[in-house]
Formats: sequence, C-alpha cells, structure tokens
Amino acid sequence: MAFISGRQLMDGVMIANEVVDETKKKKKKAFMLKIDFEKAYDKVSWSFLDFMRQKMGFSTKWRKWIMECLKSSMVSVLVNGSPTRQFTVSRGLRQRDPLSPFLFLIITEGINELASKAIQNGLLKGVEVGHGGFKVSHLQYADDTLLFGEATEENVWAMKGILRTFELVSGLKINFNKSLIIGIGVEEEWIDKMAWIMCCKKGNLPFKYLGIPIGGSCRKISFWKPLVEVFHKKLTTWKGWYLSLGSQITLINSVLSSLPVFWMSMNLIPKGTILSLDKIRRRFLWGGIEGGKKINWVKCDTVCNDKELGGLGVKDLRKFNLALLGKWWGKLVNKDDGLWKKVILEKYGKEGEPSYNWLRENIGYRSTWWRDICRLNNIECKHEGWLVEGFKIRVGYGGKDFKVSQSGGWLNETWTWHLEWRRGLHSWEEQEVSELMKMINDITITRGKDDIWEWGHCKDGDYSSKGNQPPFHPLQRCPQPLECMLQMVEDKISSGQRLLKDATVKLVCNNTKNPEVTEAKTDKNGYFFLQASKPMTKDGAKACKVFLGPSPLPKCSKPSPLNSGVSGAELKFEKDFPSWNKLFPYFLYKVGPFAYEPKCY
Repeated sequence: MAFISGRQLMDGVMIANEVVDETKKKKKKAFMLKIDFEKAYDKVSWSFLDFMRQKMGFSTKWRKWIMECLKSSMVSVLVNGSPTRQFTVSRGLRQRDPLSPFLFLIITEGINELASKAIQNGLLKGVEVGHGGFKVSHLQYADDTLLFGEATEENVWAMKGILRTFELVSGLKINFNKSLIIGIGVEEEWIDKMAWIMCCKKGNLPFKYLGIPIGGSCRKISFWKPLVEVFHKKLTTWKGWYLSLGSQITLINSVLSSLPVFWMSMNLIPKGTILSLDKIRRRFLWGGIEGGKKINWVKCDTVCNDKELGGLGVKDLRKFNLALLGKWWGKLVNKDDGLWKKVILEKYGKEGEPSYNWLRENIGYRSTWWRDICRLNNIECKHEGWLVEGFKIRVGYGGKDFKVSQSGGWLNETWTWHLEWRRGLHSWEEQEVSELMKMINDITITRGKDDIWEWGHCKDGDYSSKGNQPPFHPLQRCPQPLECMLQMVEDKISSGQRLLKDATVKLVCNNTKNPEVTEAKTDKNGYFFLQASKPMTKDGAKACKVFLGPSPLPKCSKPSPLNSGVSGAELKFEKDFPSWNKLFPYFLYKVGPFAYEPKCY
C-alpha cells in the first residue's frame, strides 16, 4: 500500500478497524498476526529481488541498472575504533538510499503473492467482511504487515508456512519474538497455544498498527491518553529555551497542532480530550515553557482566528478534526478503487444505489468510526450541514430517486433540457427561468461518462481539508479609495498597567522626496485609526512604517513598543496583487493588528 499513487497510510488503519468491528459484532472467531522484520534492509537477497522484478514485468535493461547500483556499494568494519579496508557486499539495501524503500516494497510483495496463492488453493482463509463473501487476509504498508485469518489451527500453521517460506527465499528474517498474535472472540487457552506454535507474543485489543490503536473505543478518554502524553513530552524537550511570543506561536502551529493530525484523520476527538489539548497549548502560549498559571489575555476563539481576522492563526482542533474526517466523504463519492472502499461497500453499501443515499441511512449499526463520518452533516459549524452543502447533490424536485435524465433528452447527440414545473409560473418567475436556461445551456454534458462530485469550496472541485468550510467570517473590504488603515482590535491588558491614551501614532511613507506623514491620537482605550492621505503603488506602500510617539501622561517619558518590538513596523499586505495592477484603491491593508503592552517606562 505504501508509495502507490492514490493510496494513503490511513487506508490500512481503517480496514483493520472495520475487520475487528465486523468480527466483534457478528461474534465470529478470528485472529491477527502483526509481523516484525529483523533489520529489514540488511538481509535482502539480491537474487530474489531480481526474480520479483522479472515476475512484475520490469525490463532487462532496468533490472541491470538496479543491480549495478546495488553492487556499487562498499562497506568497512570498525575494529577497536579503526576502520578496515573496504569490501563489497552481496546482499542487503543501503540505508537512506532513495531507491531502497521502493526495492523493499518489491521484496515484500512476495508475502502478498504467497498469501494470495495459499488462498486460491484453500490453505489460508481470511476474515469475511460484509454480506458479499469478501475476505481480508493481509495488509501491508512498507515493513508493517498485518495478517488476518479465521480462528483455526490449520490457518495458523498455513501462516507460519507462508512466513517461513518467505524467509528462506527473500533472505529477510522475521523476528517472531517481537511479533504479536491477537485473538478476537476466542478463548485464552486457544490463543496461548497459537502463540506457542508461532513462537511469538500474545497481544490484546486494542493494539497499535501504523501508530493508531486498533480495536479500541475512541469515545473513551483513555483511548486518547497516549496523544496527551506526547503533548506533555514535547513540552519537556523545550524547557530551558528562551522563546519569544512569536516563537511560541510558531511551535504551537508547526508542532503541537500537527501532532494529532494522524489521529484526527481517523477518529472524532471527544470534547474532553480537545479541552485537555487546548489547555496544554494555552498554558504554553501564555505561561511559556514552564506552563505556570498565567492570565489568558485573549479568549481561545480569537486566538484561533486567522491572522487576517485579528487572531494568531492557531488551529481550532475541533474544526480541523471535522475537516480531516470529511476527506473520507470526498474519496468515497468520487472514483477510488482502493481496498478500503471495497470493504465499506461490502459492509454498508446497497447495490445499485448511490453512496450518498446510504451514507445517511441506518447508521446505528455501523462502526464507531464510520458512524462519525456519516454524522458529519449533522454537526453544526456555524452553517448547518456544512459537509453536504459543499457537495451539490440535489437536482429537480430534490427527491433522492430523481435523476438528471428525467429533465431532458438527447437530440442528435446533443442534450436538450425539458424542465417541468409543479405549477404555473408567474411572469417574474418566467424571467428567472430564462436566466436559468442561459446558465445551464452553457454546461456541456458528455454522453457515456460517469458523473463526478465537486467540492464547492475549492477551485479545482477536489475536497481539501484547507478548503473544508464556507467562509464563516468574510473579510470586509474597504469601500473607499484609501490605501492604509490601522486599528487596534483587542483591549486585553493587565489592570495594573496604565493605558497609553493620547499618545501620538504616525504613519510615515518614505516613497517620495517629501515623506507623507499622517498622525493620529490614541483614545482612552488605546485604540487608534490611521489612513494614508492618498493612494499609493504597491512598492510605495511597502515604504510606509508606523511609529508610536510619547504619551503626555505624567511619569511616561518613553512609549511602549509595538508588538513587533521595534519603533517602526512595516505594513503587511493582506494578499499579493498581480504586477500589472498599479493602484489598489479599494483594498484594506492590514498592519498588525497592533497590540501594546501599554505601560509607562
């Protein structure tokens, strides 16, 4: 499954979870074998690698090229700290070689071939999924291999025979001491005996596969405990560092907010876990490395806003979680021939019915993971039903059985619309219908091709977690031909500090021989508003800086710096414009938003 176009790491995790869920609910008996390879790259047989490439249809010239690359490697051995003379090797793959992961995949394809052959000959029986007799026998992602089988002793012996055969022909050695056998719905005595036959350890549900717990309940807080612990461990590695506020925000966005991405792509995080993770991030933001009790000057919702909206751009974990889960909808409704989709269709699909219908029906009996996916449209994100509203699915009267073909027909290989209405139309409605016809007549319908779904919030129509939601907070554009506008948006200061009121704020633009200077006074709350006296070019606007002058307050001879830490701050553009556009009179330039530490020095 690794390094194959269109396949993702999460596909294997999803299939494993669905197999375990199916086995539990139908009270079947099955087992899983998690394989651990010993020094995977070091013992690969070159002759077996060449044999597999030949079987897979690689040309002779390409095979010779790869073999020459392998034979060119030289190694030496350290003896008492001194290296010996270099010598050639006759097996193994080089570490950190860009080719090695792909060549290793070709080697592990041997397990797939042996398992498939054993299934064809009736020697190995996988675990049945769904109502169509579809069976899953093994999952592979690079060197992470998971085998499934019915809980019979014959199946266990068959798996051991497959693995021993693979060891002998490939040169790879399987570390049975670190491998796990996990039973589902079987007695402890039986699984103990099978562990003795396989010479491996006995495992229990849940267990980790590809870094995600398999067979556990994501509704429980204990399921997410390892993730919370990772957050704490990451913070301890940063102790002793001197970090500015900007550095802390960068670490939160690039590290802390990215740690749970893999988990959030698979499961809906409970609110309690989100609160725990937000608490860690919040303490780090306002309390520093030690995370002591400090005042949270700005509420979490504001901090999680985009920078263009006055926030710090910290990811909202709940919204991000929903966006990642929504990717499964996008993969399901459009073409995806992966094994995971076959498993879902076998378990929950209805033959001849579109996927978007059964996605929203009878979800009570489904696995916890898939139930959360199906219920995404019922989750409110300031827009009801944000997921289905993104995918445009309703046509005609909006009924689930209505088809586009009922609204027209083919005439000389050209589609012609014939819309029917439930009642007579008013004159103003007829005008709207004519406008509608102009729009839909421009749409070209191709005969003999399947329809595709498009995500309405991305330009290319493909679902993306970055473009997962409608613009909940549209940016306000400046309706006047004014170039630069400034305003403090947050008034979050300590009660022990004095506001910088009546301070002078200057906007200085050094784009001409005579600098343009605009001044403003801060009000009683420390707010200020500035605008340039005339429109400027893009380069001219870059020459503008903001300066904070002294306050007339007693005992306040030196002003507080702006949040950038300097007396002059450069303007930041909200977005870049094409080079051919010289003037931008109707655009709001963002500068800040500036936040003081308005104390007197």
